[in-house]
Amino acid sequence: LCVTLSNGKSVSVRLVGVDPELDIAVLQVENPMTFTPLPFGNSDEIAPGMIVLACGNPYGLGTTVSRGIISARERKLVDSGINLIQTDASIFPGNSGGINIRGEIIGINKSVLSNAEKNYAGIGFAIPSNLVMHSFEQICKHGRPMKGYLGLDIVRNTPPLRSFLDYHEA
Repeated sequence: LCVTLSNGKSVSVRLVGVDPELDIAVLQVENPMTFTPLPFGNSDEIAPGMIVLACGNPYGLGTTVSRGIISARERKLVDSGINLIQTDASIFPGNSGGINIRGEIIGINKSVLSNAEKNYAGIGFAIPSNLVMHSFEQICKHGRPMKGYLGLDIVRNTPPLRSFLDYHEA
């Protein structure tokens, strides 16, 4: 795999692992070089009204930054069980990072709800940095995120089921 950096230079990388639920991947640069990564901030410390930036390369236009505020924490979308950060910062395909005013990554841009018929551009959502860091650490250690789950199924209490379970109360 090859990745092109913002300065136009391409570097070879190795895929360490992915988290399909968060839609993130961990890549390792094969030929070590000097990078100054942005630090991760503590997403538990964010609050509505804080200024945030959405950064990336939307539509392949080049480095772009948009500004907004955090509108809410712990929002859930129908298609995800993840608590997301809600923002009014403009998020476009190709934006990737949600950054606070100290230059710390506090979220990874995930999705936008918009409605052209009702004439609003959209409400942006980001995955909290603490959740991303937990997944990152798991991928680095195990090659994949380690997530527990509990398999449950809710079924109607029918007479055949009660008979099968030898349970005869309604």
